[in-house]
Amino acid sequence: MNQELRKMIVEALAFGNVLDESNLGVSRFGREEKTSRFIRLDMVKFLLYLSVSDDIISDEEAQFFKDYLGYNFQSAQIESLVEKFELKEETFQQTVPFSFGVLLEADRQIIMQSGKNPGAALALLRVYYALGSAFVACDDSVAEEERNDFTAYLKMLQETIETSYKEAEESFAAQKND
Repeated sequence: MNQELRKMIVEALAFGNVLDESNLGVSRFGREEKTSRFIRLDMVKFLLYLSVSDDIISDEEAQFFKDYLGYNFQSAQIESLVEKFELKEETFQQTVPFSFGVLLEADRQIIMQSGKNPGAALALLRVYYALGSAFVACDDSVAEEERNDFTAYLKMLQETIETSYKEAEESFAAQKND
């Protein structure tokens, strides 16, 4: 097990608690659960999506869920969860995870108020990058479709973050000039 990756995941989940304590978490969106729960669930969905990219759900991939996210899935369960969450390529690659949206909105609020960017969404993107990289390689085989899906999804998230930060920075600058 990659202890550094494990630590990154634990820190991302802990940051969800910090957002909750600061009233910048999921409660702002009418949710009663903890932000960390949504962060973990969105990580699971990301890995579920990647797990079916190559049409092979390996035992190593199932073990990865247990080692890093604490879910003891069997290969057959993974496929049924992909169907349950409707993780189809055409929709998944266009959808920002709820927890990402929460972190991005917290970043935006802070940028618009102070001009300073805490970079929470970018930090979560780095976790996704490390998590996804380790996941697609865990079965010692990285199919081209896995690599393409991984790259396209993270590129979409990166572009969403950059656009949102730019808008927030422009809003702060406009307020400052008024």
